[in-house]
Parts: sequence; C-alpha cells; structure tokens
Amino acid sequence: MNGPLIKLERTFLYTRSGAGSVEIGDRVIFDRPEMFETALITYGEWRREGDGTVLISDGESAVRVTVVFDHGDLVFEHCVIRESATPTRLRWRLRKPVERAEIRISVLPE
Repeated sequence: MNGPLIKLERTFLYTRSGAGSVEIGDRVIFDRPEMFETALITYGEWRREGDGTVLISDGESAVRVTVVFDHGDLVFEHCVIRESATPTRLRWRLRKPVERAEIRISVLPE
C-alpha cells in the first residue's frame, strides 16, 4: 500500500420529484486517522445562513446547500480561486482526523 487511503467512494443521487434535488455523498476509509474535506466551486453569489446552510444565487435563481457529517464537527471555510476566472471554493473539513467518514452534500432549489 502506498498511502493511508483504503477507499474513497462518491455517489450522486438526482431526484426529479417536487422541485428536484441533488445529493453528493463521500465515504472514505483510511488505515490511520487522517484529515478529510469536501468542497463546492461556485461562480454565483453566496452567503452562509445562521443554520449553517449556504445559499448560492445567480440572478433570480438560487439553491440551498446543506452539508452533513455522520459524526463530529465540520469547519466551514472559503477562498477565491485566482486564475483565468475567479470562482469561490466553499470548503467543509472535518475538525479532527478520522479513520472512517461519510459526508453528504444536499443541494435544493430555493
């Protein structure tokens, strides 16, 4: 084995019912405790709400993003990527190293 990562699995679930939704799931297994994070890149305007969700908008369209970790705390951070364009990277990382984790991102129309 070349590193601590044993398995990383990403799933996508698109639901057409109602207003529709997208759920992205990341499941990871390490052979020793490691840090883990997930992120979204957006060109839209965004703001973090008091309940921890993030509202991303572009003109009159918007989505609400909810990120859930199966146990423990998530730390939210953001940065602007300065390349040929300037999207924002929204990042949720685990506060402590883990051997196993599952993080789910739900995106719902606002």
